[in-house]
Amino acid sequence: MPRLGQSAGALAAMLLVATASASAPTAQQLSTEDLETLYRRGIAFDQFLDLADERREAWLRNYEGGMPSRAALDRARGVGASAMLLVVAEDWCSDSVNTIPYLARLVEAVTGLEMRIVNSHLGAEVMQHRPTPDGRPATPTVIVLDSDFNEIGSWIERPDVLQEWVLSNEDELPRKELYDRKYAWYAEDAGTETVRNITNLLERAFAASVAQEN
Repeated sequence: MPRLGQSAGALAAMLLVATASASAPTAQQLSTEDLETLYRRGIAFDQFLDLADERREAWLRNYEGGMPSRAALDRARGVGASAMLLVVAEDWCSDSVNTIPYLARLVEAVTGLEMRIVNSHLGAEVMQHRPTPDGRPATPTVIVLDSDFNEIGSWIERPDVLQEWVLSNEDELPRKELYDRKYAWYAEDAGTETVRNITNLLERAFAASVAQEN
């Protein structure tokens, strides 16, 4: 995992615990019918990529080089369940371009996973009901749905270790330095933590559903 400096040293321990932003559904969630409708209005990643104008080179670069490691794929495949990722994203968003291409590669490689993308206009209510830890609606927002379009978890804006570091340092560092470090982290991480966070979410969600059935 890439390092963000001395102030982020303690954050590595977060990888050993449940991800903070991958939350369970709340009372504010959209209905199953609303989520299904929104998902069906979404577009596949390849269509999104064709339409992307902003940060196009980064979208293409991250997708083309974005296949998760064999170990990461084996772990995701081991969940053995069907799920759909409803993604709210924009092509201009620096966090979207550094996370969603890697999820697209994960979905392509793991049987049972699907993904559709809507923009922040269509997904406004989704974002408002699932804000960042500091209270902002943000892209990307990822809602994980089971095969019946029930929400089983969500993931917001950035990998947890990076999100914690940014929120802890945004008032301490000059904006340029903060963003330079963020972009350097993303480049070195190459989607590893994004894929790990989503796989953690899937493992917890489907382990809970299996336990309920038993």
